[in-house]
Amino acid sequence: MITQALFCKWKPNENDMNTLLNKYFFAYIDRGFTQDETPLFTGIIDGKPLTDAVSQDFLELRRDEVAELIDFAKREVEL
Repeated sequence: MITQALFCKWKPNENDMNTLLNKYFFAYIDRGFTQDETPLFTGIIDGKPLTDAVSQDFLELRRDEVAELIDFAKREVEL
């Protein structure tokens, strides 16, 4: 984890990470979805790319930062 963070150019703030994980991962886990079935891991929500939905949630982030936020969140829950 620490090693991964050191190689990451950009590190999300904790509030953004918590929001993303709660909305696109833990909410689905709580409803009985497996990790691989959550939008965080399928990359799809409501038939659309997850990056589109996350971009709407975090308007201040650039598209590449949204992609990095999603990748960072995946690594966090895979540990």
